[in-house]
Amino acid sequence: MPLRICFVTAEMAPLAKAGGLADVSAAHSSIDRKGIDIQPVEFMRHMLVKIGAQDFPYSVLTARLPGSSAYFYLVDCPIEIGNQHDFGFTVDGVSHVLSIYGDGNWNADTLTRDIAKIVKTQKEFWGGLPYQRFVFLVHCTPSSGGGTEHINSTIMGTRPYIFKNPDSYKGFLGLVSHEYFHTWNVKQ
Repeated sequence: MPLRICFVTAEMAPLAKAGGLADVSAAHSSIDRKGIDIQPVEFMRHMLVKIGAQDFPYSVLTARLPGSSAYFYLVDCPIEIGNQHDFGFTVDGVSHVLSIYGDGNWNADTLTRDIAKIVKTQKEFWGGLPYQRFVFLVHCTPSSGGGTEHINSTIMGTRPYIFKNPDSYKGFLGLVSHEYFHTWNVKQ
């Protein structure tokens, strides 16, 4: 019986690359040439993991690296465990959470109000919201920047003390809008 392998990684070039791990993970694409049995599994989307009374949605996406017959599975469900601050808000009856890790000069009321405007504007543009709950994860650390979209959440990094500067705050809201736009443009 051939060897069967399930390889799990946070990133893999060229599908997802933030650092060197992506390159190391991509090296596993050659295992299909070594007589190892690699079989695809059924595509799973909008599944739930239950922990206590809480549901955590996730999806499993399949991809094949160029030049390889190996299938890779990408799990889309960021998990954050820590001392972040969570602020809930709704847009047209749909639950949203702003979850901020780190200190800074942010104001939760201002942020939830402005992010709710972004959600409402994009909902009107696209014609609806394709999820039952959405989480905006924000990391406020001195060297943070950029973001990553997911099916029902986004993770964004920003420096902690940009929120009182109008130009910097406008740039942050641009990041929020950009990452949130991918809810329809890339992930659905």
